[in-house]
Amino acid sequence: MNESKIYTIVYFVGDCKFKTSLPSNVIKSGLNGYIRKFRNKILSDQEVDCIINEIEQFISKSSLTKRDHLRSLNKRHTSKTICPKCGSDLVERTAIKGPRAGTKFLGCKDYPKCRFTKNL
Repeated sequence: MNESKIYTIVYFVGDCKFKTSLPSNVIKSGLNGYIRKFRNKILSDQEVDCIINEIEQFISKSSLTKRDHLRSLNKRHTSKTICPKCGSDLVERTAIKGPRAGTKFLGCKDYPKCRFTKNL
């Protein structure tokens, strides 16, 4: 199957505040309206059945529960060693310029690809 026909959506539930602007496929409200924008049928019934079957097989083989997922997210977002944005290591850095010059902070090891920082 041609995966270019599939559009991903990231939907956040609950009270959350984003620090940056979001791509158009990341939303926290208006899920139905977003989905309804895609009106053209691009997958045959057989392709849809194939996708559903693959998802059901994946779910049946997975031992990950919702509780495990939430525990993993909490661990990642409270960690002082793992970047919550990309999962890479966090390293201690020192600000070189600006109003915080000389202060230490945690920064993602994958900088500049990932620009996550956390105050110490």
